[in-house]
Amino acid sequence: MTTLQSHPDKLSKDQQPAFSCADIVFNLPLKDAFTYEIPLHFNGMIKKGMRVFVPFGRRRITGYVVDISNRQKKNILLKAIEEVPDSEPVISKELLSLTRWIADYYHSSWGEAIKAALPAGLDDTSLDELHLTEKGLKVLKEGNPSSKATYILQTLHLKKKLTSRQLERSLKKKYSAGTLASLKRDELVKVENKIKRSFLKYKYEKIIRTAKNLPKKEEIEKLLKRSPKQRAVYEFLRKGEASTSDLNNKIPGSSQTIKKLLDKNIVEIFTSKKEQESTHSNRVPKQTVEKPLQMNKEQEECYRAVKQSIEKSVFQPYLLHGVTGSGKTEIY
Repeated sequence: MTTLQSHPDKLSKDQQPAFSCADIVFNLPLKDAFTYEIPLHFNGMIKKGMRVFVPFGRRRITGYVVDISNRQKKNILLKAIEEVPDSEPVISKELLSLTRWIADYYHSSWGEAIKAALPAGLDDTSLDELHLTEKGLKVLKEGNPSSKATYILQTLHLKKKLTSRQLERSLKKKYSAGTLASLKRDELVKVENKIKRSFLKYKYEKIIRTAKNLPKKEEIEKLLKRSPKQRAVYEFLRKGEASTSDLNNKIPGSSQTIKKLLDKNIVEIFTSKKEQESTHSNRVPKQTVEKPLQMNKEQEECYRAVKQSIEKSVFQPYLLHGVTGSGKTEIY
């Protein structure tokens, strides 16, 4: 079981005061949601639809918040949410509702449905990496261990760090889970937990704009009368908001000017959160626009039938029956 955590902002009905707990689902074939405690330092921050990083068994994995409450069963010690990577929900209320329906209809877990609906690369995961201890290295050099243990120790000595799965793939039939467990128990092999972060990162920018409650026009004229640089910044921002870096490029040395305009209540600053391009996204090949599909007579009939159901907002399962190459996939 786990918990959510929040900020000292205003609380909505998705956020609870004092003791709070959150129901979290995972990308695992498990029907039930798991309850976690929301630590005080996350109070007011966590909302439905946000991702959280929590302990789960011996691992730490990403989960999705589907409910928040201040109820707790007595005498049950809840695990706490460790990290909150989002400042706002990544799953909308509509998407939560849709994925819940998908999970019920297709007999999957809610977490699996959510995972399928989100872009790849959003989740943090934890990995257990194996490496040789000094004791293990000494035993390997002395040549005392059994043959299966020697294979494991030699591979870890050569590769430095491997997960259990990578070790199994390297050794194939020479791998023995029982032997590995004995090596860990005898402190010849050590396990370290490493968090593999998602490649989706964010950057924060300070944005400047004219104040929502500007002084009257005559008052602004009076405030800027003897300040040509302040007037230049003000006129620039009247065309639209700008980041501090962009503004400084257009009007060099505007940092002090901004402070003075802030004191006069002519401009305001807020922080904007944006996705940062990653090296992963740069590796994705550019998509080319395909020509519109030219449907044959049978495809046109199938398409019209499906389209009518969609336009009437009526859920209706359809079976597309046809030989290989008849065009079923294009309709799908």
